[in-house]
Amino acid sequence: MLRIVTVLQVIWDLRVFTQIFALQDAGGITSRTSTLGVYVYQVGVAQGRFDVGSAIAVVMVVIMLVASAAYVRQTLREEQP
Repeated sequence: MLRIVTVLQVIWDLRVFTQIFALQDAGGITSRTSTLGVYVYQVGVAQGRFDVGSAIAVVMVVIMLVASAAYVRQTLREEQP
């Protein structure tokens, strides 16, 4: 159950990039209200450090692929008689 919630929460955090980025520009503490997607953008694009932003994004994708593959494998094992 924890794995499912974690995968879905990370996917949701990546989907709400626009709202969080727009609200951070309106004012507020950006270090406390940032998600991983916004952080990758701030490091990669805003600071011009494309190598670091790309590395963070690739590591995030690999972690999500491993977590998703483990979940799918477990689900398929449970469905087999």
